[in-house]
Amino acid sequence: MITRREMLIGAATGLALAAFTPINTFRDTGYSNDNMAYEDRSKFEPEKGIELEVKSYYYKKDSPRVVFATGLGGCAGRNDLVDALARDFNVVTFSPRNSGNSNGRLGVENYVSDLKRLIEEQSQLGGVRVCGIGLSLGGYCLARLLEEGRIVDRGVLLAPLAELSEQNPYLVNKLLRVG
Repeated sequence: MITRREMLIGAATGLALAAFTPINTFRDTGYSNDNMAYEDRSKFEPEKGIELEVKSYYYKKDSPRVVFATGLGGCAGRNDLVDALARDFNVVTFSPRNSGNSNGRLGVENYVSDLKRLIEEQSQLGGVRVCGIGLSLGGYCLARLLEEGRIVDRGVLLAPLAELSEQNPYLVNKLLRVG
């Protein structure tokens, strides 16, 4: 089992490498975003009455799957990172509760459990354990899952929160049910 300290050291190392990557690495990729193939799975039901928006971005549908967990306020939309990853992977993104076209009230515990269920579903669909990428609050939730055991083949934490208290208090009070 990986400790939170080991995850944060790994995340810090990844961020240090990213800091030395030229800004235009993701933009000058030689492909057009307009030609991006994508599959829009209209819903994922982690529990009765809750429907989450899930989208997959890829060039080759049979590419290895990566589940991308966004930060607070993010949704299943495309960005430079998702577009760059989609060249080699089937990138599965989702809108957490009360974001994008998802319903329900967002809370840390249900974000963690929704992410876990989505990762398990995607692993079953692909027949192999998926990789996971978590950004900010998504990184915090992925780290919590990694503490429980090896749910993903590989995990990448991008600017993860070490503690929930690092998040902007206004956003936490407005968007999350804490406690």
